[in-house]
Amino acid sequence: MPEIADGVFQLEIPMRYNPLGRTYSYLLLDSCTLIDTGVQSKEAFKAMLEQLKGLGMNVKDLEQIILTHLHRDHTGLVDRIRKVSEVRILAHEEAVEIQKRWAALGRRGYEETRDETKMWGGGGLLDILSRYEQAFRRPRPSLKIDGTVADGATLELEGSMLHVIWTPGHSRDHICIHDQGRELLFSGDHVFPKITSHVSLHTFQKGDPLADYLRSLERLRGLGFSIVLPGHEGVFEDLEGRINQLERHHEIRCGEI
Repeated sequence: MPEIADGVFQLEIPMRYNPLGRTYSYLLLDSCTLIDTGVQSKEAFKAMLEQLKGLGMNVKDLEQIILTHLHRDHTGLVDRIRKVSEVRILAHEEAVEIQKRWAALGRRGYEETRDETKMWGGGGLLDILSRYEQAFRRPRPSLKIDGTVADGATLELEGSMLHVIWTPGHSRDHICIHDQGRELLFSGDHVFPKITSHVSLHTFQKGDPLADYLRSLERLRGLGFSIVLPGHEGVFEDLEGRINQLERHHEIRCGEI
């Protein structure tokens, strides 16, 4: 498994029925901290165990998991890890509010999403989507979050100083994590080297997630990242150039609409 920087390793967690094929988790070895986990499946957990073993670690050694956001391809293994580890889960404070809202919707949240998909002409996709590990779960799973982080927070870990940047758009609770000492940005699903992040709004929600997303992109300018570590696709450089491409893409698409 690649060592991206001193003490930072990229774990490849397989994801079935999804063209992306995998989620990347990142291990900060000195502090036994994992950023995101991958989907909930036996294959995913086995892959994580094997890669940790290659580093002389066991899943029981993990002390902390930082979640970039609540989507199931980033949080799915949390419960499996918790069965064998006393790991602590951190997420943005908005993640707690999101879980409260989904709990209040209950089964209606699934029904609303199903009806939306049909309304938008995607009825034939429902059978396919239902096979995704991260989609259409009944009831929607809830995670126990042990601690929350706010925008601008600093996490002082063994061997790392991490700066939290709240980047809503792809999801309301999304954060990027800046390791200033190593000049790394853990970008989750906010910025990829080639594809664009999915930005959407449910019919039962309010807000302007695309405006949030574009503002969040601008917040990443000029912070001195050498390497960007996303949740999918691959590690890349030239974040400024990629931000320019994404902003132009959305300008063109909005013009077409």
